[in-house]
Parts: sequence; structure tokens; C-alpha cells
Amino acid sequence: MMLGIWARGQDLRDLARLLLGLTVLWAYLDFMQFLIVWQSNLPVEAAWYAPRLRGAWGGVALTIVALHFLLPFAVLVLSPLQAWRPAIMLAAGLLTGMEILRNLWLVLPTWTQPVPLAGVGLSLLFFGGGSALLVLRHRNRESVLSCSVQSGDAHV
Repeated sequence: MMLGIWARGQDLRDLARLLLGLTVLWAYLDFMQFLIVWQSNLPVEAAWYAPRLRGAWGGVALTIVALHFLLPFAVLVLSPLQAWRPAIMLAAGLLTGMEILRNLWLVLPTWTQPVPLAGVGLSLLFFGGGSALLVLRHRNRESVLSCSVQSGDAHV
């Protein structure tokens, strides 16, 4: 699924437009969820959002809005940047990194003391590194298998 590495010209532009559409959809769904909770005025739901919109968590929420929607949208909406691979990679990297931060914002409890993010960061590094190693192992295995297959092999 690493099509973006080898994409050229119009294919790269199409991938950028797909990423732009998914970015807008992501932002729309998140905002609609927030709007529904805001309009329904349910104390249980408001009690969850209230601490996450104040203090340090509020800064995290603003960072998510800026780097998970606004900056990738601004990069991907400009037509000249849609064909420039570094801009698309920047947007994809921002979306991936901010999705991790967004999930932490959604899942971590709202403590009044400093949040022990070192343990969370180490576990993300461990599991993310393990996942990357598994992907690389799988890709190496596929390349070895594709090199060992002969054109007249009956098992192909």
C-alpha cells in the first residue's frame, strides 16, 4: 500500500486530493460530534469535554485543530503543492502524528497533576517500532520470494 512513494504526476495529484477529502471528512465528523454534544447539553458528555477544553488539555485541543486540520488543509488545497511530494509527505506525516495526539487526548484521563507521558511515549515507541519492524520483515520476505520464483515454476 506504499503507492505514494512511486506515484508520479497525475497519480500524485490524485493521492493528494484523496488525502484532502479525507482530511475534510475527518474534521467534519469530529466537529459534528462536538456540536451534537454541545447542543444536547447532556451533563455526562459536557463533564467529559469541559476539562479537555481548559488548561493544558485546551492547548492540546488547539494544537490538534491547527495541525490536524488547518495546516494539512492549507497545504493540500493549493494546486501547485498537490504535485510536490514533500508537501504531501508533510501533510501525511502531520495527519499521522496528530492522530496519535488526538487519540491520546480522547483516551487519557484528565489529571490535575502532570500527566506521565513518558510511559505513554515509551509504549508508543515500542509498539510503533515493533509494527514497523513487522512491516519491513514482511516486505523483505516478499522481495526474497519474488526473486526466487522462476518464470517456468509450476507453483506460481
